[in-house]
Amino acid sequence: ILGGLVSSTALTMSMATQTRENPRLALPGALAILIASGTMFARMLVIVSLLQPGLFLMLLIPLGGMALCGFVMSFILYGKAQRTPSDGPDISHRNPFELRPALGFGLLYAGVLFISKAAQTYLGDQGLYASSLLAGTTDVDAITLSIVRLQQDGLLAWTAATAITLAAMTNTIVKVLLAGWFGGKPLMKYVAPGMIAILATGILILIIFGFTHP
Repeated sequence: ILGGLVSSTALTMSMATQTRENPRLALPGALAILIASGTMFARMLVIVSLLQPGLFLMLLIPLGGMALCGFVMSFILYGKAQRTPSDGPDISHRNPFELRPALGFGLLYAGVLFISKAAQTYLGDQGLYASSLLAGTTDVDAITLSIVRLQQDGLLAWTAATAITLAAMTNTIVKVLLAGWFGGKPLMKYVAPGMIAILATGILILIIFGFTHP
């Protein structure tokens, strides 16, 4: 949960590399990844609610649905983990108060804001969606804050909601790829079903509620 409040992508990398070193960590590692992923969606909702309450209401269904799905899949995996004890090495931790990550995020936010504004100005909504997909491969907070800023400047709420949801879904796909690439089949076996369910939930909600149309 704490990892999801900071960076579910970083937590996924950590769990994947540890699982490759010790395959017995595959099940608890997958559980951590799914919980962090569900928490990420909830974190995004909290950020938007504090900055743009109207946009929060529009995002509540897609992001809330994916968060709920992530937690449900985590609960299912937790039950399996309780029935399958697995001992593993201690998890190493880094200093959470390092200045470099904060500066890096500041630069990333500025870059994403510039790219998003340029894409929306010169390429329209489709350009904004493309920049959201690109930004979601690395970080969802920067693109979320950037789009909130654009929405405050006049961007349509449904366009902003779609862009943020697309970024969240892209980030989910990236975590699946990271889990498979660095964690291998043992981790992928447990992570893939939950992540696919999360993505299916997001896609279904977008289709049903027509977020891609004004």
